[in-house]
Amino acid sequence: MALNLDNFKFLNDSLGYASGDKLLKLFAERLKGCLHETDAMSRHGGDVFIILLNNIHDDDSINYMVDMLLTEVSSPFAFAGRNISTSCSIGVAVYPTDGHDFEKLFGRACKAMSQAKEEGRNTARFFTEKLNTDSLHYLNIAYGLREALAHHQFELHYQPQISLKDAQVIGAEALIRWHHPQNGMQPPAQFISIAEQTGLIVEMGGWIIEEACRQGMQWQKNGLPPLSVAVNVSAVQFRRGNLDKVIIKALEKTGLNPQLLELELTESILLEDIDHLLAQLDGLKKLGVKLAIDDFGTGYFSLAYLKKFNIDRLKIDQSFVRDINTDPNDAAIVRAIVQMAHTLNLEVIAEGVEDEAMLKHLRESGCDEVQGYLFSKPLPADAFEAFIKNMYSM
Repeated sequence: MALNLDNFKFLNDSLGYASGDKLLKLFAERLKGCLHETDAMSRHGGDVFIILLNNIHDDDSINYMVDMLLTEVSSPFAFAGRNISTSCSIGVAVYPTDGHDFEKLFGRACKAMSQAKEEGRNTARFFTEKLNTDSLHYLNIAYGLREALAHHQFELHYQPQISLKDAQVIGAEALIRWHHPQNGMQPPAQFISIAEQTGLIVEMGGWIIEEACRQGMQWQKNGLPPLSVAVNVSAVQFRRGNLDKVIIKALEKTGLNPQLLELELTESILLEDIDHLLAQLDGLKKLGVKLAIDDFGTGYFSLAYLKKFNIDRLKIDQSFVRDINTDPNDAAIVRAIVQMAHTLNLEVIAEGVEDEAMLKHLRESGCDEVQGYLFSKPLPADAFEAFIKNMYSM
């Protein structure tokens, strides 16, 4: 990476050369704080720095580092009794695609840095066109997500969950959507992975939990029966360690009965250190919330652990449901999951139910609950409320 402090000449002329040198040292310290022990950094001259990232194995790791550097540098410097705001332009060249020796890599990184400066500064450019396109997408999404949090551009849609015992709606899964100011409504597949890589998923997850609880209470005030709301919990948010505090705050603020909040955990979360995991799950259960394993059957979860966890429900992944009528193996897997879950006194819900044949097969397999487009797509809160009232009026 070649980095150039934006508008340094102006700052140098305004502050004086001695102060300018001190500012460069602060800039260097901030860059160094973003690096790993295996990385290297040097000042090339003036306000240009070189960073060598080692042990980088994929494009996302580079994009993550670029985003972190831009974010860190853009935070104001406390300097000479005032806050100095600045930014940097970054050029990136990657071995061996862009060159096999230092001179070629550095020259191409500098070309990319010049392009970044020409295109407005406070950004990064790759020498390789494909990586440049991918990086622009990553940085645009990362920046957009911060703007979305600041300007309340997120909303939740809710997909009804239906009991097969009496065909009544017993709850809803809350799914985030992003009202992008230029690109319109964006589904989570467009931004969740980048939110997790940048750590923004933690703040987003806290908002999702509180908003789902608030909406659950609002439905009750509007005359609906108490409905559970299921919220997906990111592995990043779970590992952060303060999920219990986030939930306590949301429940206290909204007044929702804890029994009506369900946390959906992926199998990847449940492959962590077992003793630590059990303590976390026990703490969550003491709050009164329910726990479910999402996308069950798609990971490497050990069935030996299942009986140790205080789980309430298993959610069969839609990849098994999709071909349940045509693939005997998928049908057998669904039956086995249902039988095992019932033996452990767990409820089972299947997602991705799209036609009557799927529904019939799941009912015959003993599945407890279902959700999918056969009943309804995820709906905005007011449309979900109308859907429920229409069902009860039939």
